[in-house]
Amino acid sequence: KPTPASRAVPADKVAAVGIPTCSISALASESTLGKLYGSVLKTSGGTALYSVLPDDPQAPASDLKLLTAAAAIAKLGPSFQITTKVVDGVTPGSITLVGEGDPTLSAVAAGGSVYTGAPTMASLASKTLAAYDTAHPGVPITNVVLDSTYWDPNDNWNSAVPRSEQTGGFLSKTTALQVDGDRQNPKLQVSPRSSDPVAAAARPMASSASGWAPSC
Repeated sequence: KPTPASRAVPADKVAAVGIPTCSISALASESTLGKLYGSVLKTSGGTALYSVLPDDPQAPASDLKLLTAAAAIAKLGPSFQITTKVVDGVTPGSITLVGEGDPTLSAVAAGGSVYTGAPTMASLASKTLAAYDTAHPGVPITNVVLDSTYWDPNDNWNSAVPRSEQTGGFLSKTTALQVDGDRQNPKLQVSPRSSDPVAAAARPMASSASGWAPSC
């Protein structure tokens, strides 16, 4: 029999493509979820793996907190900790309180915050005094400088959100430096928040160390 001609093949091998063998449709249709809106995208390339009503805009509400927390843990790791630190100021007798976004730092004694196991400003002040006295014996601290520039201050409030959420105690301004989530009462989940959480963070630092006479 005559030999058939060779079949043409591509010069480059075609990469294998996975074929989905399962779906989340059944789970997504659970009545306990209410009316679900959302999309699942492949991070490399943005291919939509699943979507339901993807073009209907909706307020994500607190669901966004869960997604943000999950993304942060995936990116930073479960043991990552946000640091609030104190460094020497540029002039004698001054120190700089540098915030990097930890709202759980507490102005009250351990156990008195709505945040379980919250670090305290008193502990930070004690360590600061010990280090400062060693580095600058005989030089009193007279000025506390506040540094909240780690986050852009222009992003501290979404203008579409009513200010009643702040005064009513549900939300604080998003600032890199604040204590107790800027709550008026650190023990309550819902408590009125101030208009200047950065300035409010300086007062407990100053009052945590006897003998200070700082101007903030």
